[in-house]
Amino acid sequence: GPKSSGGGGLRQMADVRYRDFWGASKLQKLDALSQTGTLAGLGVEGPAYEPLEPQAPLSLPLLPRLTAERYLDWPTLPEVFPAYFPAVFTARDAALVDVDRGALEGRVARYLDPSVPDAVLEAEAPAFMADTRRFDARETRAALIAAKRRNDLEGRPTGRIVRYLYRPFDTRWLYWIGETKLLDEKRADYVPQVFEGNPALVTSQRFRRGFDPPVVGPEVASLHVNETGTSVFPLRLRPELEGAGDALRDNLSKTARAYLASLGGDLEGATAEALFHHALAVLHAPAYAAENAGALKQDWPRVPLPATAAALRVSAALGLEVAALLDPDAPVPGVTRHPLRPEIAAVARVERADGGMLDLEDAAQATVDARWGYLGSRGQTMPGPGRTVERPAPAAQPAALGADALDVYLNDDVRWAAVPRAVWEMTLGGYPVLKKWLSYRDVAVLGRPLRPAEIDHLRDTARRLAALRLLGPALDAGYRNAADG
Repeated sequence: GPKSSGGGGLRQMADVRYRDFWGASKLQKLDALSQTGTLAGLGVEGPAYEPLEPQAPLSLPLLPRLTAERYLDWPTLPEVFPAYFPAVFTARDAALVDVDRGALEGRVARYLDPSVPDAVLEAEAPAFMADTRRFDARETRAALIAAKRRNDLEGRPTGRIVRYLYRPFDTRWLYWIGETKLLDEKRADYVPQVFEGNPALVTSQRFRRGFDPPVVGPEVASLHVNETGTSVFPLRLRPELEGAGDALRDNLSKTARAYLASLGGDLEGATAEALFHHALAVLHAPAYAAENAGALKQDWPRVPLPATAAALRVSAALGLEVAALLDPDAPVPGVTRHPLRPEIAAVARVERADGGMLDLEDAAQATVDARWGYLGSRGQTMPGPGRTVERPAPAAQPAALGADALDVYLNDDVRWAAVPRAVWEMTLGGYPVLKKWLSYRDVAVLGRPLRPAEIDHLRDTARRLAALRLLGPALDAGYRNAADG
């Protein structure tokens, strides 16, 4: 009905209702409605309208959105960790990124060598010499060769090779340089915030196909760690960013500092780290993603804050477990370090399909040629069908990992055996983690057999994902404790 606007006039409050039509007959139903205003004669019931209250904090979506009752009361990720940065975008991955550090160093050395003509370099590494609207290849190369001459005289490096989080569980090497447009988006404000002992939440504001929780990146992150673009929330900030003092500062908002102060914590110590790992734990709770699925399509995730310091510490301990599972370089007792838990040891065993002797130093056995990936017309990696074969789940496979398992083949002879289907289908960043990694390691893309450590990496990644899934009930309990506090 009419409501007073407070200014002497009247305004009509909108009554918003929603219904939708699905299935093969939806166009017939809509046509009947447009002609007669009813579905009578079609022998079907139309869906009932349901009340809808679009939420301004979620950009007024005109669709029902699933959220927990108090979701909009919780601070968004930037309202807790206010400094965040877009990740690096090279536009020239084939030139500037590599699985093998030595190959990248050699390629960059050739690029900066004035005795190598442009035409020769173009034949060897075409991505270096391909012009784009924002990149003049020859002009850029000449400028960087001149810069190297000056830097050599002054004893300074020209760029540097850094660890690069290319995709979830896929860490490579990047040639990073803060000059010219060799890197399309070099992110000179972000890269100085990457240093040892400074974890960062690597996530996206929105996801196309449903929310995926953050990964934790101690390395420089790629813009495509998430398929919809990537932002990085570091735990700490170098003083250059804040303009005062010599010490590192916690990346905390006034809201976060007030919250921690209310718990009686030490703002410059473990409590800031506890809040960081609490956020990681909550965002990895399956119940959090399920109960807030609608809102998570619209904007940054929101973080419920535990009511007590004790609850924060318990949640943070779970977050530390999650962080270790997400870090391929962090050994995890029982998961990647022996003795293994029985349910983990059964996952992704590396074996010969015929039961014969396994020799991963044998190039034939270590070559991925099961059509997991191939190069597209512009040199981009495209996913292939690969080869998986269903098998009975091992007796040790717990119900939380599902009842199905797959053998995942490198080639006709060697496989990762008994990968739970639930693990095989797990996504991070919008990508199926294991299949995405394999698409880049097919011999048609990588150009060589895998090394034993690389074969072990996929096995260990599957085990880390299995352990993360098994942690779900504890993460759910921590999330609900914070949400209800």
